[in-house]
Amino acid sequence: MRSLPSRQLLLSCLIEQLLREGSWNQTSLSRALGVSNATVNRWLNGVNLPDPTSNNFKVLAQVSGGTPETLLTYLEGKISLQEYRQGAGIPEWQRRKPTLEEILADISLLEPTEIVSLIASSAALLANKSISAS
Repeated sequence: MRSLPSRQLLLSCLIEQLLREGSWNQTSLSRALGVSNATVNRWLNGVNLPDPTSNNFKVLAQVSGGTPETLLTYLEGKISLQEYRQGAGIPEWQRRKPTLEEILADISLLEPTEIVSLIASSAALLANKSISAS
């Protein structure tokens, strides 16, 4: 297992890439993740990182295109950032884009608080996209 500072550096690299891609800024990313701007700033600056068993870790994995398992694999240095972002370790059936019906079926299985979090993250994503398109 990698040391905490190495994991923090790798997490910082991931967040920097998300911000460089232009679809996020630090505020919109924090909203999508359901954490404070200060929390994203601490992750970006290598001060700390989310616990791999936390919901924050799960949401970060989803937002960055992975799964909690593949994010942890990346943070442990077992795959590169490029491999992580390209879906390394995720079966092909999980990498394909789900249909709207599949998404709605999955949403119906969520707890009400998770649905609220999903709506808030979706609203933040849409707001950021409209700002980027302007």
